[in-house]
Amino acid sequence: MTLIAFRRKILALIALLGLMLAPLAGLIPTVAVHAATLTVTSNADTLTPGTFRYALTSAAAGDTIYINPGILPIPLNSNLPAIAVSLAIKANGATIQGGKNIRGLTISAGTGTVSINSLTISGGNCSVSCAGDGGGIYINSGTLTVTNSTLASNLASSGGGIYNYNGTATVINSTLSGNSASASNGGGIANFNKVTVTNSIIANSPSGKDCYNTPPNFTGTNIIDDTSCGNSTAIIQAAPNLDILANNGGPTQTFALLPGSPAIAAATTGCPMTDQRGLPRKTPLCDIGAFETQPQPATHFSVSGFPSPIAAGAAGTVTVQALDATNTATTNYTGTVHFTSSDPGAVLPADATLTNGAGSFSVTLNTTGTQSITATDTSTATITGTQNGITVNSGGAARLAFVQQPTNAAAGATIAPAVTVQVLDTLNNVVTTNTAPITLTISSSTLNGTLTVNAVNGIATFNTLSVNTAGM
Repeated sequence: MTLIAFRRKILALIALLGLMLAPLAGLIPTVAVHAATLTVTSNADTLTPGTFRYALTSAAAGDTIYINPGILPIPLNSNLPAIAVSLAIKANGATIQGGKNIRGLTISAGTGTVSINSLTISGGNCSVSCAGDGGGIYINSGTLTVTNSTLASNLASSGGGIYNYNGTATVINSTLSGNSASASNGGGIANFNKVTVTNSIIANSPSGKDCYNTPPNFTGTNIIDDTSCGNSTAIIQAAPNLDILANNGGPTQTFALLPGSPAIAAATTGCPMTDQRGLPRKTPLCDIGAFETQPQPATHFSVSGFPSPIAAGAAGTVTVQALDATNTATTNYTGTVHFTSSDPGAVLPADATLTNGAGSFSVTLNTTGTQSITATDTSTATITGTQNGITVNSGGAARLAFVQQPTNAAAGATIAPAVTVQVLDTLNNVVTTNTAPITLTISSSTLNGTLTVNAVNGIATFNTLSVNTAGM
């Protein structure tokens, strides 16, 4: 019997004796038995204090196993004892490495609850023995919650990553990748009771497909790369675009999300505060899975959203988003943005900051034609971006103006060059869509020729005008 187990038994006997005698004497207090925290300080797989195997063997109901950060991967020499009591495992990014005929963990907690946070289980292999099921985790009974954890390259006849026989499991912001099973028996998860999966990735199963038997209940947003897990609306069916299992900072091996991964900023609710490495998650949209991409320095802006075409003088909204070198939105931009435009008459916002790397601003373009809006960091000119190709059309007809006024000519002679009149909007832009008839008159003489001409592209040209009477 271990020292911890012996201490607990003595305390329990004292408490029981107190309960028996207190009603008689009214003076003997009971003694509370408090849950213990068992700290793992070594990666050795031996039954000695400070090891994970010793902690599992010694733990009583309600205890917490705390694995010190920075512990090297724990290579198992044999199967660990089944977890048969309520227990919390705070792994701090530790890795358990299974092996041939050795699975990662077995849960047989009955009516108890087990929670696992920030743990990687890799290399478990129950394809021949361990009953053939559950290379990473086998759930015989009890309630298990797995959060911010990774199950990678585990193998079994069924349920390479997780095999749930008769328990209740919840998987939150975790990544199951590269796990295998025979036939179509669930490389990721084989479920025979109840499993809920939230904001997690199940993908890249070399064999056995991602899910088997009863599909999990999916909540939040999840990425599955085949059709074996059902058709829940909480599933994005896509390749998650993961890097290899590696040290991506922090105390643990994880699958980093590569640029363009559909998992980035795709989880809308229920995000933990940190990822498996202990790094902060983005809000309000965090990444799916155990790994959270961290904001990188802004290298340029995306400038977009301004309406095109738009009428001159009409206000529109343009959105500026700070991006890093991989075109990923970054939330840590703290600079100031200055606006310019190819339109010399544009009404632009004052210099402004962005909120979480993004902002929307009102802009009014007043000059017709093809225009652009540019945003530039006031300190680093290379951090810039432009929305090009904005078509600005004229507003409604507001007034007429001569382009070519009448010139001196002999009485009765055709006035040359031809008189031209343009149709302008309130901002003095030519209304190129206007085709209305325009009529010329003269007050002091007789004007001859074609006096009414339809505008073409907003301009009316009078080619046959003459004045019969000399004078001014």
